Amino acid sequence: MSIASGCFHCTNADSEMIVRDCPALEELKIGSHSFPSFKSLKMSGLPSLQRIHMGKECFKAVSLEVKKMESLETIVLGKNCFEKSLHTIIEDCPKLTTVTLKSGAVRGVKSDKCSVVLKNLPLLETVTRGTGCFENAKLQTENCPKLKTDWTKTCDCKHWLAKNWKWLALVLVFVLAVGIIVPIILHNRHKSTEEEETIDNLKQCLNNTEITEDITELVIPSDHCNTNVTVINLGRFKKLKNLTIDDNTFGEVEEVKLDGLQELERVIIGSNNFRNKNGTFILKNCLSVKQLVIGNNSFTDYNGFEVRETPSLEEIIIGDSCFGNVEDMSIVGMRKVEKVSIGENSFSNREGSFALIDCEVVKEIRVGDNSFANYNECDIRSTPLLELIEIGNGCFRNVGSMEITGMQKLNRLEIGEDSFSQLDFDDFPSSQSVELAADDAPHFQLYDCPSLKELLIGSFSFSGYSVCEIHSLSSIELIAIGGSCFVASSLELLDLPLLQSVEFGSDSFLNCTRAAFDELPSLTQFTMGKNAFTFKDVSGSSLLLKDLPRLGSLTTQGENSTSFRFPHRVYLENLPSLTNVTLPNAFFYTYDFYTFNITQALMEVIQPSFMNCWSDYVVSSEEVELVIPSNVCNDEEITQLDLSPYREVRTLSIGDNSFSSASSIIIAGLAKVENITVGSGCGLRSSLELKDLPRLRRLVIGDWSFMLCNRVVFENLAVLTDLQLGDSVFTFSDDLSTTLIMRNLPLLGVLSSQNVLSSTFSNPRHIVLENMPSIITVMLPSAFQYKDDAYVRNVGDALAYPFQHAFLNCWTTSYVPASTTSLGIPDNKCNEVTIVSFDLTMYTHLETLVVGKNCYRNVEVFNITGLDSLRSIVINDYSFYSASFYSMDLPSLETVECGDYTFFDCSHAAFENLPQLTSMQLGESAFVFPQNSTDSSLIMRSKHRLPA
Repeated sequence: MSIASGCFHCTNADSEMIVRDCPALEELKIGSHSFPSFKSLKMSGLPSLQRIHMGKECFKAVSLEVKKMESLETIVLGKNCFEKSLHTIIEDCPKLTTVTLKSGAVRGVKSDKCSVVLKNLPLLETVTRGTGCFENAKLQTENCPKLKTDWTKTCDCKHWLAKNWKWLALVLVFVLAVGIIVPIILHNRHKSTEEEETIDNLKQCLNNTEITEDITELVIPSDHCNTNVTVINLGRFKKLKNLTIDDNTFGEVEEVKLDGLQELERVIIGSNNFRNKNGTFILKNCLSVKQLVIGNNSFTDYNGFEVRETPSLEEIIIGDSCFGNVEDMSIVGMRKVEKVSIGENSFSNREGSFALIDCEVVKEIRVGDNSFANYNECDIRSTPLLELIEIGNGCFRNVGSMEITGMQKLNRLEIGEDSFSQLDFDDFPSSQSVELAADDAPHFQLYDCPSLKELLIGSFSFSGYSVCEIHSLSSIELIAIGGSCFVASSLELLDLPLLQSVEFGSDSFLNCTRAAFDELPSLTQFTMGKNAFTFKDVSGSSLLLKDLPRLGSLTTQGENSTSFRFPHRVYLENLPSLTNVTLPNAFFYTYDFYTFNITQALMEVIQPSFMNCWSDYVVSSEEVELVIPSNVCNDEEITQLDLSPYREVRTLSIGDNSFSSASSIIIAGLAKVENITVGSGCGLRSSLELKDLPRLRRLVIGDWSFMLCNRVVFENLAVLTDLQLGDSVFTFSDDLSTTLIMRNLPLLGVLSSQNVLSSTFSNPRHIVLENMPSIITVMLPSAFQYKDDAYVRNVGDALAYPFQHAFLNCWTTSYVPASTTSLGIPDNKCNEVTIVSFDLTMYTHLETLVVGKNCYRNVEVFNITGLDSLRSIVINDYSFYSASFYSMDLPSLETVECGDYTFFDCSHAAFENLPQLTSMQLGESAFVFPQNSTDSSLIMRSKHRLPA
């Protein structure tokens, strides 16, 4: 469960959040500033919860209880979470290993009853806490064997002082009575402070350059102070105005403090400084500082960046590869900051939060490529003079929601590629398969920015977002969104009076369920890349194009693009200027159309030409009966008929002599169609596909229809019983690629033509006949005369006979049914040079095979594979003299007998996956492999071994 930043600002006295009885919940993630004023948080019944992660300023006055969570491993609480808790209890969590508390979290109220209890946590090793954590609370630990206890002493200090203040008062009186010893000690210790050490170190590393506390400008030259200096604290330089640090300095410094320098105006730090340590940079309580500039590769691994109480600061510029481990970059309440610029690859290694809030005069924010790459929060608000937001590639990839609202001066918003991406496309085999969980609702909102003129978003950005709302932008002229953005997201573009052009890259808004374009009076051009706005095929998906009076061009790229393909409801109104429309596959499966005041160019897309040719109105996709008249749709441009969108149709009737120029007629996926009738002379050269029609019972095709077709498919027609073919239908053209497929017609019993001289099915070169077991009558006098290959399986004997193989015809003049269980081949048969193969794959019921002596001597391959019922193979002497032998996947085979000199000169033999084989008898010189062959092979592999 993920809740974005800034949610649920309820101030009711009884407001509470309850997370209860969610057995599959694994993660609870709450963004910063959410639930800040709630009074209660209750969690129970969460056996699978592994992680609790909260941003800063959440549940500030709530007591925290985490009890009996069997799977919980980590707890992370942001800055000032549960700040005023009275009781904090974490107990009975057997897998909990780490607790991380940012500064001020679980500080506690000032009360003797304030407590923190850690109990029955056998794996807890570390509790990482920032400043102020447990400050007012008494800490109690019980049964936490791996927890180091030395850190707890400071946590109890405040509580201990409160209880023993009287004793401390007596001690203080005693110390004062001693005399002036303490002032002397304090004075000696003061000399060894960080400030004095900093002065001494600077003098030493700068070759005894004169440095006094009264200097107004300090310059550190390049390549200095890289050894023996670990802390820079300039607190003694009260008159310092300008600090300049050139390149390649202070390589070993772990902490930089600029605190309380009231005269300081500028901090200029060059490149490659403070590089070798993981430390903290602090600039605070410097009332006059105006400029902070940090060059490339400085503070590379620092994990702390604190800039506050700098009311005069005007400019923050940070170069490339800085502050890689910092988790919080906050620019809040800096009322004179005008410019914020962050280079590339900065703040990039850790999860964290970025905030630019309450900066009244800031004009621009720039973020370079891959900066804040792993941050999960980006909060920019209360910046009324902000004019430019420019974010590079690969930034803020884990941020779940982005809102840009109420920025009166913002005139340009540009976001690069793969930012705010949420989804990783590297492992996606097909972007069209992407779906998002309903509980995740990351959103992008942009509105009430009256000066904004351009919105530019690079490819793959916001790819995991599910909502995009852009409205109430009175000056915007251009919106350009790259490819694969907002995958599975809805979109609203509303009330944009000056918008002239919108561009969407390929695969953007793929699988969207709603897109609305309304009140865009200046829009003239709407451009989509391939497959942009391919709607998800679900009930309720909708497209709205309304009040676009100047729109002249609506296009997508690529003839196979599926833009606008699947919206179930389409509302088109007030599009009077649209003349250029390129949407080759739009509006399939649309159930509900509303059109008003649209152009003919758009009408032709809504109602494809193959339907316009016989209907003067939009044919509803909910029609139950479709009737196409005779002698229509014969223009040369009418090349197809695809009725797939008409899912409700039950009866289809096409008259005579129609679709004469069509090359393809497809009727597929119509779950309710029961009767199809095609008249005479239709689709003379057209292919025909009838597929996936589960209720089709009756099919009638008139004389000479589809006579010169190239391809015919009848597939998955489960209840078809009545097939009537007129004279010479499906003769097929004289082409080597002609194909006939008849598959999965289990109830069809008769296959015939009405004329004894009919040429039906005479010329298909490639034939597939499968799963037609009920065929008992075939009357096709000229069928299958020129076949090149045929796959015939599980068909009635009457249909299988024309396809009996030559290796069977050579010893019998009778038809061998596919259902036969036993084959016995006499001696001295089938030795013609044309008999080169022996394959019994189609005889699925075969149980025994016996081949006589001296048979099939020219056969090159003996193949018996996948016959589930076969139990016995007997090959007598001198048969298959030089054939390779393949017997595989025969689960019932028990015995194999091969006589003398069988397979004498074979190159390959395979006995594989024969789990019941118990006996193999080989005669003299059987399976003698050629001596000079380098590629001959023998494979014997099975789950069961032969008995010894």
